[in-house]
Amino acid sequence: MPNDFTKNCAALCHYAKTFFGFGSWKADYWLIGLEEFGCTEANYEFKNRYCTWKKMRKVELVNLKTFFDGCKIPNTPDWCNQTWCVMHHLCERAGLQIGSLCEHNDRWGGTRNVRANNRRLALIEAMPFPTPKQTEWPYSKWKPFSFMKKSSKCEAKFFSERLEKLENRFHRHCPKLVIFYGRCDKYEPFLGVKWKSVSIEIKKKFKFKFHWVQVNYPTSKRKSLICRIPHPSYLVRFGGGCTAIKNLACKIKKLLGDRVAVRRGE
Repeated sequence: MPNDFTKNCAALCHYAKTFFGFGSWKADYWLIGLEEFGCTEANYEFKNRYCTWKKMRKVELVNLKTFFDGCKIPNTPDWCNQTWCVMHHLCERAGLQIGSLCEHNDRWGGTRNVRANNRRLALIEAMPFPTPKQTEWPYSKWKPFSFMKKSSKCEAKFFSERLEKLENRFHRHCPKLVIFYGRCDKYEPFLGVKWKSVSIEIKKKFKFKFHWVQVNYPTSKRKSLICRIPHPSYLVRFGGGCTAIKNLACKIKKLLGDRVAVRRGE
């Protein structure tokens, strides 16, 4: 366990409420997953991650390359990560022009020279603790923190507050596109909007629900499209990944030109 947390619950909670991932809030496009992949050896890896984040002034979003260079964890970041590869392909098919998926592309989780119409991606996590897979929780032995015994307890403590902070950052920066992927139901309360949905084919007899809302800001020229989609692994699970990505990208590309704000109760 990182020394900062041995007797200091406040340090762990501060991290959990503050660190959101990589890139800049000013990025045109936000990709938001539930949690990052990693921490097969929780104590060693998380200590490196926390210490690196601490050196980077404990900010909400950091530069991806600088962060992993500082962590010195073998084989990170994994540019062949299936999630990143599928999401990158989806964004390219939707016409986002974000460049190659590699460490030399600062548009992917970078923080330098972020200006208007920057075609950059922020890689954001709804929860701050990486896991090796969805069914594995490597923090259960972190005593005396009862909220770290199970992922469900950790979510119960931090998720709502983090989602509220995401809403705050959304209103402040008005990204052009936000894509929530995986565990779609958890993001339904976001902004209190009325979601639209349509079924999209993965392959014959297999479909998934695509949810979206179009947001227009009458006091500015900024407009936003917010989407909820299944986890990328689901899109390729049935062998119809190419069809699913193509159909989904076409839908997103079309919607990016048509935005209307809808809120519950209106």
